[in-house]
Amino acid sequence: MYNSPDRLPIQYPTPEPQRLKRQHTPRYYAHRVRESLTTRVSKLFCTIFLGLLLILGLIAFILWLSLRPHRPRFHIHAFTVPGLNQETGFANAEITFNATARNANHDIGIYYDSMDGSVYYKDQRIGSISGYCPRFTKGLRTRRSWLGRLLGPP
Repeated sequence: MYNSPDRLPIQYPTPEPQRLKRQHTPRYYAHRVRESLTTRVSKLFCTIFLGLLLILGLIAFILWLSLRPHRPRFHIHAFTVPGLNQETGFANAEITFNATARNANHDIGIYYDSMDGSVYYKDQRIGSISGYCPRFTKGLRTRRSWLGRLLGPP
């Protein structure tokens, strides 16, 4: 019925919406708004607080970048347990090792107290040493190696 060939489509004119006329620009109205004293004071406090927070964050970041502490690294290069096939087993075990300590820090030295060490196998202590190294200080970006010997339990 609507698409019949004997009828022509009719279009009704739509009225155009009328534009609103502004008397002034938005800048004019922005200047007319007056801020209260409490608004100005709160804006000032927020600005000061955020500025101090930014400066403190920047100082902390620069300090972290300049120091950037790293943990000391310990490596065991050789580890031997000769004589385990004896009848006494772990009673007379003698463990030898070669270890290295490395300080990778550029600006921080590390102070070491005496070192203690133990070796366990299935919750049984097979070797220990007490007060192995004397106290020493590792300088900046240095490496120290030492040989050690752990004796079996008495």
